[in-house]
Amino acid sequence: MENVINLNQNAINENAQIVSEAFKNFKARYNLQAKVKKSATKNVLPLNSVENGCQHLLNRVKDIRENAQSNEEFENTNLISFEDGVYTTSLYLGKAVIRLNDEQLIGEFDNSEDAISMIEDYVALVKSGEQDFVESMRKAIARIATYKITDRSVKGHR
Repeated sequence: MENVINLNQNAINENAQIVSEAFKNFKARYNLQAKVKKSATKNVLPLNSVENGCQHLLNRVKDIRENAQSNEEFENTNLISFEDGVYTTSLYLGKAVIRLNDEQLIGEFDNSEDAISMIEDYVALVKSGEQDFVESMRKAIARIATYKITDRSVKGHR
C-alpha cells in the first residue's frame, strides 16, 4: 500500500513539475512578446502634426495597395472597404474622421486604384497648402489627441 502511495505521490510531483515548467515557459514567452511589442511601439508615427498625418495616410495607402494587388481577398480597412463590387473610400486619421467643411468625404469606385487615388489626392492637397484641406487635417489631429491611446489605431509601418 505504501508503494502505491509513493508511486501516486511521485506521479503527482512529476505532473506538478511539468505544469510548473509549462507555466514558466509560457511566462517567459509572454514577457518576450511584451518586450517586442513595447519596442515596436517606439517606432510608431505619432499623429501630432500635419506632416505625420500625411505620412500616416501614405503608409496606409501603401499597405492597402499591396493588399489589393495580392491574390488574397481584399482586406477592408477604415479607409477603404470592398462590398458588392464597390470600393468605398472614407477619410480617417487613425479612428478620427477627417471632415472637410464639417462633412466627411466618402467616395465609391469600381476599382481599388481609384479609391486609393482619392486618399492620395487628399494628401497632395494638404501638402500643397490648400487651406481647407490643411485645416481638416489639423482638426482630425486635434480630435485624435483626445482619444485614449488604444483608440488611436496607429501602427508602425512595415
